[in-house]
Amino acid sequence: MKLIIRNSLKVVLAAAVVYVAVIFIFSNVIFIDRRMALFFIPNLQRNGGQELQMMHDLTSNHVKYNVVVLGSSHAYRGYDPRIFEREGLSLFNAGTSAQNAKGSLVLYNEYLKDRGDVFILDVYDPVFELEGTESNMRLIQNVPTNEAALALVQQEWEMYTLNALAVRLASLHPPDESPNADYVKNGFCEKKGILFAVDPLNDSVFDANEEMFVAFETMIKQMQVDGKRVVLCSHPLPASAGLHSYHDKFLERFTPFIQRYGLTYIDLTYYTEGFGLNEFADFSHLNQQGVELYNRLLLNTPSFNENVK
Repeated sequence: MKLIIRNSLKVVLAAAVVYVAVIFIFSNVIFIDRRMALFFIPNLQRNGGQELQMMHDLTSNHVKYNVVVLGSSHAYRGYDPRIFEREGLSLFNAGTSAQNAKGSLVLYNEYLKDRGDVFILDVYDPVFELEGTESNMRLIQNVPTNEAALALVQQEWEMYTLNALAVRLASLHPPDESPNADYVKNGFCEKKGILFAVDPLNDSVFDANEEMFVAFETMIKQMQVDGKRVVLCSHPLPASAGLHSYHDKFLERFTPFIQRYGLTYIDLTYYTEGFGLNEFADFSHLNQQGVELYNRLLLNTPSFNENVK
């Protein structure tokens, strides 16, 4: 029995040494424009891009902002700090690709709690269907501290998140593997292009991931305990067959939650005045012309100003 245990320990130790060596090598050898680990580790996301640029802007100062935004690409492409500045409001946009409430809560706790008293939470229905893998894997690579990266792993204990953390720790000088040329400032990126046609939704049935709703509720509870003012916002989407069926199903699940916590929800999903194809870059995102229109609309909404100004 002792021999079996001893041999088993040797195998485990050898496997650990091989794992550490492979992770270290693959995390530091660049092939074409990225670390080799990206070719071999499932779900691993690139270092750099909007997330890295946003975190650099956030941590390079100690400004307390009038408004802080959290959410998915709808957020970081939908709220332009320059437009808010024209109204005398400083805004930091901490949205990231496919960001869900698990990642939002880590960013809030680690970096944002003391940076603002008013938080816009951008609500995009599909985020409440996703598992959140892409968002958290990207943030694990790009948050400034290992403590924040570990907090993200703790939100989702999986082999791929542990691998992502290992790659982060092993990477000595990771390059920016996905530079974002559309980045402007304070987390905001302009989305270029014009939507030429709108196709019907392939699936107009909202399929809720209850884990995402639980995570969102956890975040709201903490923000309210911390005395933060929270405004939920959804920007307009192109009118298409299936949109009403899909969003109405989402609202069936979401509305009782809003009422329970007394939240302000400015839902402009169906808003069409002034929003044609020229205001959208694609089916999900506003282009800059649309952002200008949406942000001005928001800034002139009484329920928004009651919370912000």
